[in-house]
Amino acid sequence: MEFSYWERSQLIGNCEFVIVGGGIVGMFTALELSKKVPADSILIIEKNAFGGGGSTKNAGFACFGSPTELISDLHSMGKDQMSELLKLRFRGLEKLINTLGSKKIDYNKCGGMELFRFCDNGDIPNEVDVDSLNNLIAEAINEERCFVDGLAEAKKMKLNVDQAWKNTLEGSINTGKMFQALDALVRETGIKKANGIELNSFDKTAQGYKLITSEGNLRARKLLICTNGLSRKLIPKIATNPSRNLVMISKPMENLPITGTFHMNKGFIYFRSIENRLLIGGGRHWDPKRENTSEHEINQLIQSKLENLTQELLPDHHFEWDQVWTGILGVGPSKFPIIKSLGDGLYCAVRMGGMGVAMGSQVGSSLGEIALNS
Repeated sequence: MEFSYWERSQLIGNCEFVIVGGGIVGMFTALELSKKVPADSILIIEKNAFGGGGSTKNAGFACFGSPTELISDLHSMGKDQMSELLKLRFRGLEKLINTLGSKKIDYNKCGGMELFRFCDNGDIPNEVDVDSLNNLIAEAINEERCFVDGLAEAKKMKLNVDQAWKNTLEGSINTGKMFQALDALVRETGIKKANGIELNSFDKTAQGYKLITSEGNLRARKLLICTNGLSRKLIPKIATNPSRNLVMISKPMENLPITGTFHMNKGFIYFRSIENRLLIGGGRHWDPKRENTSEHEINQLIQSKLENLTQELLPDHHFEWDQVWTGILGVGPSKFPIIKSLGDGLYCAVRMGGMGVAMGSQVGSSLGEIALNS
């Protein structure tokens, strides 16, 4: 297949910069580039209708880390690196909200809560030194008293838990509205964006890169890869791997007692309320080998465990499930994203570690700056 004259002259143009991946990172990369170069010299290509990774498959959490996740990060990477990661997530959320506007994305600063049950193996809430964690957060992002005791609030919502800590700084968004608003901003800026085009391979040329795609060949002076967990096909040696995550949502319910967002087990399990429905997801730690994949299939073991957990947490309610889907995360040996030049006009911003909503805007902007300055 080859592009037509009309496609090349009007829909693609002579693009200096081609960004592969039309999710949060790719679109913020394009917006950053457009501050210094003509918007119509930038093309985003995306193989799926919306996005194949997590940008439209996520659960709509505006979060930056539950207490046990942050403590785990502190133990594994040390105070300085943990603080830098926290800053990246927190400032990224601020950038996303400020760029698109709270109303357009249904941002709700409802708080986030981590829940504990003594029956869960390894779930030891007494190890959470909240005062020290609050001091560390205050140093990193200048926000006081982030975590407070949330057990009374959790019990009021009839959650069957033994302890809870509330993050007063977190909230939720409507993922669909967020993506619509970001996509509209990109197109209003004059950046070209084409869905249904998959990059199969690319070759270095004297002028830049020749791109072999599913719809025809393209050329670019600079090529920017923003495909997160799906990047190994294009950059085989990159230190990121796909990890599948399952999300499910109930049918509308009467008198659903919970409001807000919730985490368990170092962030591996999460749930929230939305439009009188319960949304729950995660659980990849229950079957890590099978979830280390980019295939969009439903893991029945994880789905069953999430259904059972929901019933245990809210035993007075009966849940009927309406939709189940999967998203692909980018994970690796570090929780820090990879944002760098690979040389010769090739760049990448990948490995969001399941925090693409939080970090994606800042990561994309950073990549745009690197590409402009090299």
